Amino acid sequence: MAYLCGFRGSYGHLLIDEREAFLITDSRYEEYARSVLPESVAFVLQKRDISHTLRDLLKRTSEKTLRGGPQHEPGRLETLKNSLTGVRLRAGGDEVNSLRMIKEGEEIELLRKAVRIADDCFAHLLDW
Repeated sequence: MAYLCGFRGSYGHLLIDEREAFLITDSRYEEYARSVLPESVAFVLQKRDISHTLRDLLKRTSEKTLRGGPQHEPGRLETLKNSLTGVRLRAGGDEVNSLRMIKEGEEIELLRKAVRIADDCFAHLLDW
């Protein structure tokens, strides 16, 4: 979730379809989420349980299949499946990990900088 939208809270759900993206979280994270989300991701305040919020959002989107990320245990997906009729739920795949493997120029430069810092620290420790 942090990679896709910048949100690093302990509770949140990211719903993405072909046209829109939504971050769903509760009031504890509202101010923080609004401050880190890019304009392309809409904030959705979860006022009831997640299945109600997802049901309402899915009415607005074309999405009919939900994928749970690696943090979703099968039991949670099964609970959602029972409350979201007409929606297929699948265990999450490696789509995001595949995206993360490809580095853009800015990411590569940050990695190089991190390696230089680590090398400098190591060289300093050798002298110490």
